[in-house]
Amino acid sequence: MKANLKESNNMVTSTEVSIDTQTTEPVSNTRLHELEKVLTTRSKEDYMTPLNETKFGFDGEKYKLWIPTGIGSHRKTNCSKLFLTRYLTELGGNGLLRYARLMHERKQFDLINENVANQIARHEGSFMIRTHVSDHEVPTSVARALLTPSYKRIDDDFIFPIIDKVLKLYPEFKFLGGRNTGDRTFARYITTEPVLTIGKRKIYVGFQITNSEVGQSGFIIEFFLCDGFCDNGMVFGMEGLELFYMKHSGKRMHTDITGLLPSNPFANQHDRYDMELKIESRIHDMILPTKIEAIKDLVLGSFERSFDKDPEVIIEKFGKYYSCTEEEIDLAKEEFDPNERHAYGLQAAFTSAGQKVGSFERRAELDRIGGMIVEQPQSKWDALILSA
Repeated sequence: MKANLKESNNMVTSTEVSIDTQTTEPVSNTRLHELEKVLTTRSKEDYMTPLNETKFGFDGEKYKLWIPTGIGSHRKTNCSKLFLTRYLTELGGNGLLRYARLMHERKQFDLINENVANQIARHEGSFMIRTHVSDHEVPTSVARALLTPSYKRIDDDFIFPIIDKVLKLYPEFKFLGGRNTGDRTFARYITTEPVLTIGKRKIYVGFQITNSEVGQSGFIIEFFLCDGFCDNGMVFGMEGLELFYMKHSGKRMHTDITGLLPSNPFANQHDRYDMELKIESRIHDMILPTKIEAIKDLVLGSFERSFDKDPEVIIEKFGKYYSCTEEEIDLAKEEFDPNERHAYGLQAAFTSAGQKVGSFERRAELDRIGGMIVEQPQSKWDALILSA
């Protein structure tokens, strides 16, 4: 299979995930997509409110939340699955969540409503409730995340235009593709031409952006390598390659009397400018020739780390060491090329297996495992091979 290396001229300027990408689909859900086809523009509103002032209920079709917006008034919004899980867990821990699932299966919605109401009355503390308005024929407000009051909104529509701006200076790089899983946004950028060609392998180098608007992670930039031969990739996170991480946290934001947060997440223009400079600087740094050369050296070294033992035994050992499932290990065994008895061939088996797992987030983890196999020190490689 060839990698999808089609260049995209339209970068991401939208803010939310299309509803059909929020469910996990077998196999196809692990593929990269053009992000502008995955994301759709939606308006966002965030509220800071005490949970004991919210109201909750099931109306026969959907779970609803009523967010206080002033004295005696509430705004009705549907609950996403992610929000519903977080909300019930915050109110009553895993016990309330399991109870609600049981009552839902038995269609005893009145008991869910009653018990959740009791827990709401007992709860203390304020939270940020992130909502958006869907772009369906009949616009609907949806609560999508329950977060701490110190959550700092570094959203996709802020990040991607900055990346676009920087990469306009580097025509030798292009957008490979992206995926929004409902929890996280992934986007990958690579060189327009391979930096290495080794046998059947055409290797492109770049970086991966990961971000979450719903509190599942911060904003992360990591080195990424794409193998054009089989459309698999590796994510590198070793210390020498300087992983970039920006946590979504800061001072509690000021709200108006309704609890509605300002649309601008930055207290002043200087804060915004400072954040832009940090991201721009990091992207410039990621694609320095010296960094690309460091990645090339890692890859070349991985072709030199060979093994003579039964590949299935080696794959089993490495798979268990990196906490892969039995299914993932079996897939890696199927994907392994017997002519590539070296570290690069081993990682290719795991990252190719990642294309067949049930979710893109798990594929990204297997891509990261592939990077670990290539970047691990010689001593660890020798120890794992010896113990297999």
